[in-house]
Amino acid sequence: MAALYNSCHCGCRLTGWSCSECDWNFPLPSLLNPESFIARAKGLVMRGFKPKDAAEITAKEIMFENHDDPDIARKVQIEVNDFLRRVKEGLI
Repeated sequence: MAALYNSCHCGCRLTGWSCSECDWNFPLPSLLNPESFIARAKGLVMRGFKPKDAAEITAKEIMFENHDDPDIARKVQIEVNDFLRRVKEGLI
């Protein structure tokens, strides 16, 4: 069964998925580059979400995955604003 982890056996900080029955593990990708935020929010829009809702959901997911880190919160807000600006301008 896959489970989300946030530290390894030595106590260092890792974030990703691992299987409790085998050695499989997969780290979560960094979502703070603009293209991955846009791709993630755009995927929600393609599934029927309004752009503003998609940006908000994506931002909340990233904040949850990063334990409400204030530095990441600032970067995510910039990405939200950029995504909504691009949508408004018809670039997305």
